[in-house]
Amino acid sequence: APLTAPPAGVALALLACTAQAGYLVCVQRIGDAQALDAFSLLYANSALSLPLVAAASVLMGDFGDAAGLSMRHAAPVWQHAAWRENGFAAAFVGSIVLGLALNFTVFLCTLVTTPLTSVVTGQLKAVLTAVLGYALFGNAVRPVSVFGQSVTFVGGLLYSYAKYRDAARRDEALRAP
Repeated sequence: APLTAPPAGVALALLACTAQAGYLVCVQRIGDAQALDAFSLLYANSALSLPLVAAASVLMGDFGDAAGLSMRHAAPVWQHAAWRENGFAAAFVGSIVLGLALNFTVFLCTLVTTPLTSVVTGQLKAVLTAVLGYALFGNAVRPVSVFGQSVTFVGGLLYSYAKYRDAARRDEALRAP
């Protein structure tokens, strides 16, 4: 089966990967330069991101269109029908807590290791998520998706092996007289 991803989707995926790599490099550099811990970095990131996210939410109409700024006509989030369903609020709050935990662990991983390590562990998490999706939810296993997951997994293994070899060479060089 040929790859049928739309060019705009491929371009957005590449842009997202590039933005994530740059973002993680900035997190590590700022954390090192300012001697910030993961909580402080997470707080600073949230404070800096909030105005951009709030502006995007207003433009997308997530809070209604009282000011006439929305690009689409939608009901405010709090008027959505799902709020009346049992368990939705609990799932919503749980999702927020898991998102916070994920951000904290990514920041901590980036501070303790390197941005590239954070990206690779994220990709390995994606492989595990895909395998669990196939197993638990009966997602269709297609050759293209298996190939993509395999490339991701092999890339993660090769990167880990290369980092291990680099560390072993550095240790050996330090021990040599």
